Amino acid sequence: MMSKNAAITYSSDGIRVNSIHPGFIDTPLTQAQDPAINANVIGLMPMKREGTPLEIANGCRFLASDESSFMTGAELVIDGGVPIAARRDLPFVFLMTEALGLRPVYGLFVKTLG
Repeated sequence: MMSKNAAITYSSDGIRVNSIHPGFIDTPLTQAQDPAINANVIGLMPMKREGTPLEIANGCRFLASDESSFMTGAELVIDGGVPIAARRDLPFVFLMTEALGLRPVYGLFVKTLG
């Protein structure tokens, strides 16, 4: 909502505001965590693989280019289809949070340490 608000506020000044929403991406952080967690998460994803940093960079490059000159307030989701699975099968969200070791707290999902 924040990016949409900024898009409305600054579009008259010629400023476009868009956001990138990456999914599970192969990074040093995900490489360092338990491979079983990664396998569980990937197994729940429609595309059955993690994204790459280059795929996220390509989305950023597109939004920064003139090819997206008529876009503002957009949310570019690069996540391997996770929302599709979540809408098709509501328990997906709970399976994903369980795979990540998260628990719901006041509508948010937090990782319990220790």
